Amino acid sequence: MVSKHFELNLKRFLAAASDEFAAGTSPATRRTAQMLRSSGITIADTPRTPIHGNDAACSPPDEINMLLGREPQSACLTAAASVYRELDWYESTKSHTPYAEIIGPSSLIRSLELRFGLFLLYSDIVYPDHQHAADEVYIVLAGTGEWSLNREPYQDKTTGAIIDIPSLTVHAMRTAQEPTLMLFSWTGVDISFETYQFC
Repeated sequence: MVSKHFELNLKRFLAAASDEFAAGTSPATRRTAQMLRSSGITIADTPRTPIHGNDAACSPPDEINMLLGREPQSACLTAAASVYRELDWYESTKSHTPYAEIIGPSSLIRSLELRFGLFLLYSDIVYPDHQHAADEVYIVLAGTGEWSLNREPYQDKTTGAIIDIPSLTVHAMRTAQEPTLMLFSWTGVDISFETYQFC
């Protein structure tokens, strides 16, 4: 059972996240923005489960609090700060990185068409080449990282950057001395993890 205060803060966060995605120009960013605007705050009354069955529950990452203290805060980052400690966090067994999926097939808010949440890359980490059927979008809320698409050279991405990753695009991410906090979305015909694979 969640509090009314948390529901109100979550609604503000989803609205702010929708605005971030609406700033993009790709079909995936526009699709995500529309879905976030139309997502009612109906908290699932059945148990929430991680994206992958072997992902382990974990505490909200301390790195987020560090980033909140160092970064000029956007409206979305401020809204994220009000909810992140009350979200269900898991550490991926595939990438060893923490995430909190807020909308998804078995998440806080149920959807079979959208996966959305917060994702953190620790400092000094490489998330190697992988691909999946879903269209993926990352938006950097705090910190800096680098992305490579289709095995091209890595490109620096900082706060506010939108990274569009179309279906089945091979992509990789890495960080240096600071972590990166992001919004993520999966949309498209298939948002299951059945096609997820390292390359």
